[in-house]
Formats: sequence, C-alpha cells, structure tokens
Amino acid sequence: MCNSNHVPMAERPAECKLPNGSTTWWRIKGVNIFASAVEELLAEVKGISPEFRLVIEQIARKDVLTLQIEPLDEAEPHSIVGLIKRKMLDAWSMHFEVECIAPGTLPELN
Repeated sequence: MCNSNHVPMAERPAECKLPNGSTTWWRIKGVNIFASAVEELLAEVKGISPEFRLVIEQIARKDVLTLQIEPLDEAEPHSIVGLIKRKMLDAWSMHFEVECIAPGTLPELN
C-alpha cells in the first residue's frame, strides 16, 4: 500500500488507493509519476471504475510499468486500453502496459 511520500523502487508492486491530493510518487526512468496524476488521468476515461493498481517490475534491468484497471460492464476493454496507453504516453513520454482485470478485483477506495 502506498503512503503519502516517495515510494522507493524496492517496494514493488505498488498498489495505490489514495485520497485526493495524495503526494505519493515514483521516479521511473528519471520521470516523477504522482499517484494523484494517474488518478486524474483515469478520471477522464469513461467506462472504468475509479480503482487502479500500478505494478512496477524490473525485468532484464528495465522498469516495466503495468496499470491494472477494472472496465465497467458496458465498456469495450480494447478501445479503453488503447486510449489509456495514449494518454499515459502523452503525459509521461513513456510506455505503460495496461491490463483489464475483473470488476471488483481491486479494493475500493475508502
């Protein structure tokens, strides 16, 4: 679970369920990524729940980022994934994997 400070890369995977205004962040490939910025970006996407998980793994000495989201029943997962990938690339100039997981899998934000 994330706290309200920088989350060291050694603490992986990172799961974020944060109140508005959270200051939790990661430095990935020299770029600061704030959980609140991810939350704001996802709030612009229709057809997904507000819950998400950012998984950061190191594979072959490279950071691999996977954003897990829960599509709503009526949503088209393929188009949502493409939209989120483009938005993340525009925001941080890096590629993220986006994975749709079953609704209700991620814990709800309290």
